[in-house]
Amino acid sequence: MTPACWVADKLAFKNANIVDYHCWPDNVDRLAPPLFQRKLLAMVGADCSSPATRIATIANDYQTPVISYGANSDNLSNNRLFPWFLRTVTPGSRYDTYLIDIAVHYGKQKVALLYTTDDWGLGAKASIQSRAEEYGMTLEAAIGYPRNTSVSNVQKLLIEKLADNVDAVLIVMPTPDTVTTFKALGELGLNRSNRMMLAGEMFSADESPAVVRHAQGYMAPIARLPDTPELSGFRRSFSEYMGVTPELHSKAFIYAALS
Repeated sequence: MTPACWVADKLAFKNANIVDYHCWPDNVDRLAPPLFQRKLLAMVGADCSSPATRIATIANDYQTPVISYGANSDNLSNNRLFPWFLRTVTPGSRYDTYLIDIAVHYGKQKVALLYTTDDWGLGAKASIQSRAEEYGMTLEAAIGYPRNTSVSNVQKLLIEKLADNVDAVLIVMPTPDTVTTFKALGELGLNRSNRMMLAGEMFSADESPAVVRHAQGYMAPIARLPDTPELSGFRRSFSEYMGVTPELHSKAFIYAALS
């Protein structure tokens, strides 16, 4: 959370106003109000959907804009509930459904969904189930669990609920939980050549082999951006404006700048 204010006719972020909440909703109710109580133009950041939902709710009391560069939960599109919330990223429903579109395009009929029970995961689940109904499909399984669930507990759920005949697995959850889920699938031998894996969240292009070893062959909306004249021009303009050179394949650049 980064409150913005005017200093010498320039938009500034004072270090004293910068709080790192590590994308977790814990303590947001305690951390956000003291920041809103200062003379702010807006609060910038509010990354990750669950804490952003709490911050956007608190912002209503202070009538202060909250601008997010990463919270994609569909729930945050409700202008009646969150009139002071804005974002620079696309709502999840605009691309979470692409996962099942791809599965159907490749002839997959037995589709299972793995999701986290945070704001984004629940919104993605609803969007994907709705799209499945449009195709006349019923998901073979919709397996949800809280963020930060351990590998062993995810494996227990997979053993219990993921049928052997499932030919496509859709994964919609933040990156750390996506890593955990792929590890759980891989260690159980459930990521196999005849089963398509599709994930809403990408791994960074520079992730270590230890992280992606169990995710071989999965498809994600973005993994690496091919360089183009348009992208190079945008990156150059972005660098001149911001005074820093962004890493082309970093998630921060992809999410915040290109969304």
